[in-house]
Parts: sequence; structure tokens; C-alpha cells
Amino acid sequence: MRQLIVAALCILTASAGAQDDYTPPTGKLVKMVVVSRHGVRSPLEANSALAAWTVGRAWPAWPTGRPGLLTDRGGELAALMGGYYRVHAAQAGLVPASGCPTSRSAFIRADVDERTVATAQAIARGFAPDCRIDVQRAIPSPDPLFHPTKARVCAIDAKKAERAILARLPDGFAGLDRKLGAAIATTQDLLQCCRPDVCSRPHADSCCRESACAKTGVHGSACKLTDIPTGLTGGKAGPRMCGAIRIGSTASEIFLLQYAQGMREQDVAWGALNGAKLERLQSALTLHNAQFDLMERTPYIAARQGSMLLRAVLSALQGNAASGQLTGPMPPNDAAFVAFVGHDTNLANLGAMIEAEWSATPQVPDQTAPASALVFELRVQANGARDVYVYYQAQSLAQMRERTALTAARPPVRKSLHLTRCSRGEPGAPCELAEFSAAIKRSLVTDCLK
Repeated sequence: MRQLIVAALCILTASAGAQDDYTPPTGKLVKMVVVSRHGVRSPLEANSALAAWTVGRAWPAWPTGRPGLLTDRGGELAALMGGYYRVHAAQAGLVPASGCPTSRSAFIRADVDERTVATAQAIARGFAPDCRIDVQRAIPSPDPLFHPTKARVCAIDAKKAERAILARLPDGFAGLDRKLGAAIATTQDLLQCCRPDVCSRPHADSCCRESACAKTGVHGSACKLTDIPTGLTGGKAGPRMCGAIRIGSTASEIFLLQYAQGMREQDVAWGALNGAKLERLQSALTLHNAQFDLMERTPYIAARQGSMLLRAVLSALQGNAASGQLTGPMPPNDAAFVAFVGHDTNLANLGAMIEAEWSATPQVPDQTAPASALVFELRVQANGARDVYVYYQAQSLAQMRERTALTAARPPVRKSLHLTRCSRGEPGAPCELAEFSAAIKRSLVTDCLK
């Protein structure tokens, strides 16, 4: 069985191509700013809650014992990413290849959640083994740098958000369900959804109301994921998605987490992804990517949730991160390596704000994979020009499953990002620093920066 898994991974790697869409930046690296998602965690929902999504099967136990915590395996994988940041930065002459960085040269700040703090600590261990890099965090919870709407620094008007989402769906959610019908059907086959309570009006995962339930004929009885319409429901921080795509999004990400965690093959989606069937995971994760595109990359939502963090990135690149009204500990002006460790929502928000796209691939089917990151590099060219290069970076399925050491010869999957407002038509899509700064400032929502 292990041979089948390895063979499937080789097929996926070959089909995706090796490191395509990435061009190494040119010039001397003088600053590196990373915005990372936390690593592999246990599901945010307890198994007792997830039980409603499948019939006659039990979800496997996680070693954390509680939902939403970074696993030891997640810490190992994050440390491998931290080690690669050091390799890359040293190769570019930003930091020495070994030894402990000075107290001001490396700065890491995490959101206050256990999984983000633990991920940041793992990145620090990988970046500088046997050294001490104190992970910084803000005192308030929620931290407004990573969750400005929850922290009430920036409000989202629920009606405006809903209109903005629906404006991107010319055929409504019914049309989206039809468009993603194959992915919903694949996820249904993997999940074997659903118990009767999911199909009933009061259930939080279902958008079904009395009239809709009566129309579909699923109210009060068992149903399939393909029977449950997708839609929006109200939430304290704005609208949230419910229905088939929302359930499929969460379930498919859990399958990915199981796979990255190294669970037994029979426990990853109950054995339904063994061997050559692994490609079905990419189909299922189409639902996760679609949900994040709508709920986190819709411009109105992204700008309000991402302005404070994106301004922090810009300030760190410019070397004036201590100025202004930034909330919480910020890096020294002369910090060479800066990392902000948050969530997949942060990556999606920033990606939308800088108008940069990266697609899912067989190697990385989740666009905001565990421990993946947006990387911003400031480089000085031979003529003195100061350019910003931006790229997305993530471990592949194979690298996560096999806990592959990341080196210059075996890097993570990377994609150079073209920023529509400032990138030049050159390899690596650089932006001149002043133009990058102007483009970023135009995207910020000023009333979300106080």
C-alpha cells in the first residue's frame, strides 16, 4: 500500500511540473517579510459535531485531544519551512548560514491562538536551531492585526458584504452549485453525507429553510451533499457560507490535514484516497478554494480584514514598522527577516488586496495550505533600484506526507506573483519599491487602520 501511495505522489509531481511559475529574483536581498499560515492542526470541529456529516462511520481521533491545536507533526513541518527560510536567506546573503541571528535581525510575531504561536515557535526553531528567538504576540485577544473585524477595529457591513459576494455570482449560488457539481459529487462519495439533522432547518451547516426543504424533499430525512443548496447565513462578523459547498470545504480540508498528518491510509477519508485515488482530493478541495475565494477574497471583505496586516508588511519592508498606529509588537527597523504567523484567511485577504492570483495544482491542491506563505523580498539591483518580489510558497503533498527536508536543491513549491498595479513585465514580476508602496496604500481602508 505504501508503494501505491508513493507511486501516486510521483504521478502527481510529474504532472504538475517541477517548480514551474517561479523565477528566482535578482539583486541583493536586503529584507524578507513572510506572512505564513499555521501548520497542520486538528479539525476546528469536534468529532461529535462532524458526526452529522457522515453516515455509519467514525472520524479518526487526533493526537491533540482538542480541536484546533497544532499537532507535533504540524510543528515538524513548520520547522522544515523555517529551515528553508534560513537556507534561502543565507544563500542570498541576507543572514549567515549558521549560528544564532542577532536579537534585532530576526523578528517573528504570531496571532494569539495556540496553533499560530506553536507554528511560529517551530519556524523559529527551524530558522535558528539551538538559538532563542522570542515569538512576539499582542496582549489583546482577538489580535487586531490578524482579526480586525473580530477585534472591532474594523466593522463589516453584513448587507454590503452579502451584496459584494452575490455580485460575483451572476447565476447565484444555484449556479455555483451546478458549476461545482462534480466536486460536490466527489466529496459526497468521500464523505457519505448526511444524517437527517443536517437536512433540517435548525442545523447550522444547512441553509435549508422550510420552503427550500419542502422543495428539495430532504427536510426531516437523510440526504446527500448534492441535495443541500449552498447559500449565506448571518454572522456576527458578517455573512458566512452554509450548505453543500461550506460542508464540502471543511470536510475536504480535514482530509488534507489527515493526509499531511501522516495518518494511516485507511484513516484518510476512510481509505477512499488510497493509491491512484489521491487525485480525488484535488477535486474535493475545489470546494474549499471556492469558499475562500468568495468569503475571503471578495474585495470589500478582503480590504477590511487585511488592511492592518498589509500595512504592517509594507512598513516592515520600508524599515519603519515602529511608526504610525500599528497595533502590538512590531519588528525593529533594521530587522532582516520578519515573519507574521496567522491563518489561511490572512493569506486570502492579502492575495486579494495585492490583486495576485495563484492556482491550486496537483502538488498543492489547497491554495492556502498548512504552513504556506506569501513571501515579500526587497532587493537592491546593481543600478541601485529597489525592487519588491512577491511569491507564494508551500510544501507539496509529497513533502508533507514524507516530511521531506527542504533544501536549495529540493525547495518547496513556489509561484512568482504578478501584481497588476505595479509589476513590470520582467522575470519574477518585480515592483519598484515606491510603486509597490503607492499600490499598497491605495488598497488600504483608512478607517481600518486606527
